[in-house]
Amino acid sequence: MEFEQGKIVSLGTLWIDGHPMPNPEHPYYGNDGDIPSYDGGDIDIGDTDSGNTDTAINWLPVCENGKWYLIADRNILVDISWDTLNENGFVEGVETTIDWLQCKVRMLSSEEWDKWVVPNETLMNWDNCYSWTSNYVSSANRALRGYFSARYWNNYTSSTAYARIGWRPCLEVCSSDTLPSDEDADARGCDTCKYEGKSENEYPCADCANSYTNKWEPVESPRWRAEYGGTYYCVYFAGPDDFYISVMDVIDTHIYIDNDRYKNGNYYRTREETELVANKIRAAFRERLEK
Repeated sequence: MEFEQGKIVSLGTLWIDGHPMPNPEHPYYGNDGDIPSYDGGDIDIGDTDSGNTDTAINWLPVCENGKWYLIADRNILVDISWDTLNENGFVEGVETTIDWLQCKVRMLSSEEWDKWVVPNETLMNWDNCYSWTSNYVSSANRALRGYFSARYWNNYTSSTAYARIGWRPCLEVCSSDTLPSDEDADARGCDTCKYEGKSENEYPCADCANSYTNKWEPVESPRWRAEYGGTYYCVYFAGPDDFYISVMDVIDTHIYIDNDRYKNGNYYRTREETELVANKIRAAFRERLEK
């Protein structure tokens, strides 16, 4: 089988303790949402349940630098923590064979979300349900994407299991028999993937995406910025109470939320200088309320 860029394919089934889970028709949080909830047990993405095609998972194929990745077009499980997924190997990846496909089942990074989910947002069912990503925000927190918009970013503690947070797996294809043939590739355009697409919303590889992803690259500035993977601090509104303003340590992975904080000035080298700013904001709120 050869994948086609941007064309949804159905493959494999989510199994919990040997029982097939339905692929949700309403993949969001709410009264009529129907994403299966995790209540313990062995987790596996295995062969498609031949007795029930409604359990087949839908995937969006994307090709980057000659390698194929399949991204689930929705969350397939909620009420499951990042820690539980990590304990089962699904953060870094578990090598397996699903139906005929040799692949690694793993979690998307936030950077991959920006490259693959955001440009294909009309296909990817991000609304009203967060998806875990592999990115560390701090020692305790992990990054979430989706819910209010495809680009939206948030974070929760890795032990959180909640109906609003789900697992959207990625299959990293290991076998070469699913790669496009040279003849098919020549029919496309760029040097990497032979793709002639004109829209930034449907690119298949990093080379085609440069004009899009560069919107979120760090800008040159004399101000200090942490190296990729380094730590910075920011002021964070952590709850509904305006006074509940905290200082958060963040690992900079150069995604758009890091870049936006840097450009907007909410980006500090030390906890102490960030606390000074947070205290000024708290004082401003109190002064306004006392007038």
